[in-house]
Amino acid sequence: MQGNLSRPSNKLFSVIKYILFLTITVVLVFEIGIRTYYTLRTTPRAWLYGTHAYRNIVNSRIEKQRKNWKKKHYTDRTVEIHERKLGDYTKFFPNEHKIDQNPDTGKVIEVKINSQGFRGKEFTTAKKNGVIRVIALGASSTFGYYNEDETTYPAQLEAILNNRCDNDIHFEVINFGIPHLNSKNILSLFEKEGMALKPDFVTIYAGSNDSLLKDTSSHMNLVQKIHQLLHNKLLMVNFIDYIFESEIKKPNLVWDKEYAQIRSDFFIENLAAINKAIQSQKGKLIVA
Repeated sequence: MQGNLSRPSNKLFSVIKYILFLTITVVLVFEIGIRTYYTLRTTPRAWLYGTHAYRNIVNSRIEKQRKNWKKKHYTDRTVEIHERKLGDYTKFFPNEHKIDQNPDTGKVIEVKINSQGFRGKEFTTAKKNGVIRVIALGASSTFGYYNEDETTYPAQLEAILNNRCDNDIHFEVINFGIPHLNSKNILSLFEKEGMALKPDFVTIYAGSNDSLLKDTSSHMNLVQKIHQLLHNKLLMVNFIDYIFESEIKKPNLVWDKEYAQIRSDFFIENLAAINKAIQSQKGKLIVA
């Protein structure tokens, strides 16, 4: 009796194994076929879809140098850390000494934070006679990641302006760039510290930090997570999604018209508030 019961279960197990083997074989053949097709139509990189090597690497030697640099030195880039919290924004503590490093050359860059907690030379609240004051608002690009102190865009702007004016006029460009800030943080920073400096002009070079992508990880069910994983690893699933116009929910990679409008309104609202504050002091805003 016991032997008779084991036969059907063994047979069922064999059927399941055969179905799994057949399914895996079909998937592999289909995947190889799709990759071969796209390799012939585009580039051999199609064979690497779903792997880190699929990235569009222009120069493998430079890419290797960047990886080695990040592995050894990334945590040493102290320019990314500013922990002095002041209301709706954070900035650097006065007279800090920060370290940056060029990812292409590996050159270590020393960054000096002045007594006001900003990058660049010292400045006073009161303007000297004949000085036209410019405040450069922004985040990491204005602060000057990978730049020497004298090659940040505010420092270069000051040098260019002073080279083009006579001896009776002098431009002073103050770097208010703090990494990671969005437009709301920048507005708060300007209202609290920039207004008191009574700038004649204010430039703002920002926006990237306002367009952070929406995280939908918590809204994905198990099926969607598996679908996304297969979509990112198998070219055949990507191809099928393309044919049937399937929409993939990707955590941290979601951007739609509704969310874009929300972020756009957020940025424009804060930009308008900055402009209004500047105009109240007869200054002008220049959007870079």
